[in-house]
Order: sequence, then structure tokens, then C-alpha cells
Amino acid sequence: MKKNLILLFILLFVFCGKKKSTGPDINEIINSLINEGWSLYSSKDYSNAVIKFGEIFKYDNTNTDAYIGVGWCYARLAFGSGDQKYNLAQENFEKALVKEPDNLDALAGLALVLIVKNHYEDAINAAQSVLEKDSNYVFKRDNQISAGDLILILAQAYYYLGNYEKAADQLDIIDPGNYHPANKPETLLTQIQALWGNV
Repeated sequence: MKKNLILLFILLFVFCGKKKSTGPDINEIINSLINEGWSLYSSKDYSNAVIKFGEIFKYDNTNTDAYIGVGWCYARLAFGSGDQKYNLAQENFEKALVKEPDNLDALAGLALVLIVKNHYEDAINAAQSVLEKDSNYVFKRDNQISAGDLILILAQAYYYLGNYEKAADQLDIIDPGNYHPANKPETLLTQIQALWGNV
């Protein structure tokens, strides 16, 4: 009888002491939210993507992917150089870069935002940082953003800084079949503007 009672307690301890499943862990939730956010971004539903990425901060307020996602969404939602969404995009890219200073997707987004905000030297630094690490860069979440865009950012930044030679050099890289006259700034500007959306 004593043996049966001990055996009963052991069985109760073993079977009742098992940890019960509490659902998905935080990493699974975060990964799911990241995937949902990028899916919304791919569908050009940037406003809802911002919300989805924002939910990640309830679980991890330092998540680099979430900051990059929010940054790219705000950059896509912004219109015109004075739009405050560019400031929000910049803020999120910079937060991502605090945690991962060499994150190419954050640097590329930052370069784009900085050129729109007319911060030419900073745009050059960000674009060059990406191109030095990956001369064939393509944004993994949006293949419309590539090294060609970063080179065009360099061309535009050099142009507005008055360095027409360097602007022409950048155009030679992304538009090698055409002549880019450094001594004709108006022509250079026209060529730069024509290439946006076509590199």
C-alpha cells in the first residue's frame, strides 16, 4: 500500500508538473509581425505596415528590422522635401543604425531621405558607406532600390554641392552610353532628373 501511494505521488508529480504550453514565444510573434509588415509594404499598404511594425515595439523596442520597416514606409509615404514623414523616416533609420551601424538597408534609406532633405554631404556619406560594402547593393525587401539609386544620390548631391566633375563621374557609372558634360551644369541636372526612376 505504501509503495502504491508513493508511486501515485510520483505519477502525479510527473504528469501534473509538466509545463503547459503558453502559446507562441515572443520571437515567433516578432517574426510574424515583421513578415506581415513587409508583406503590407510589398503591397504598397505603407500606413498599415507602419502599424504592424509598430506592434513589434511592444515586445522589443530595439528591433532593427522594425525600425528599418517603419523608416522605409515613412519614406514611401512622404511627398515633397518638406514632408514631416521624411523626418520620421530619418529618425527610424538612425535608431536602427545605433544598434547596427553597418546595416546597409538602413544606410540606403537614410541616404535617400537625406538627399530629399537637401543634406548633401550626409547623403554622400550614407550612400558611400553602402557602396563601399556592397557595390551591387539591392534592398532585399524592395529590389527597386539598388546601387544605381545610391550612385544617382551621389550624382545629385555632388551636383548641388557644385562639384560637377564628381556628379558627371557618377552619371558615367550608371549611364555609360551617354556624354555627361561637367562644364554644362544645366545639362547634368537634366540628365540626373531623367534618370530618377530609371536606374
